[in-house]
Amino acid sequence: MGNYWYDRQQLKATSPAKRAAEIKIPVLLVHGTADASVPYEQSELMAKALKSASKQFEFITQEAGDHQLSLQEHRQEFFAALVRFLDTHLGAGKLVTNAVAN
Repeated sequence: MGNYWYDRQQLKATSPAKRAAEIKIPVLLVHGTADASVPYEQSELMAKALKSASKQFEFITQEAGDHQLSLQEHRQEFFAALVRFLDTHLGAGKLVTNAVAN
C-alpha cells in the first residue's frame, strides 16, 4: 500500500506480482471484472507473473463481479472453488488435523 508517486520503490519491492517467483504454495485468484476497490487488471498481472514463474495457480474471472461478491452466483462460485482448491491442496480433513496439531 502506498502512493504511486511517492512510494514507488517500496511498492516495487513489495509487489506480489514482482515477487511471484518466491511463492511456494498454490494460489487461488478470484476477481470480478466490476471490482471498484481493486482493479481487475491487478489479478491479470498476478496470473501472468505466476504463469511466467511456472507456479501452480487457478484464476477465476467473475464477469460483472464486484469486490463484495454481491451476486449470489458469484458467492456460490467462489465458495465452491475454494472448497475444491483446499481439498486438492490440503486434502479432506487435513485442514482440521493441521490446525489442531499446531
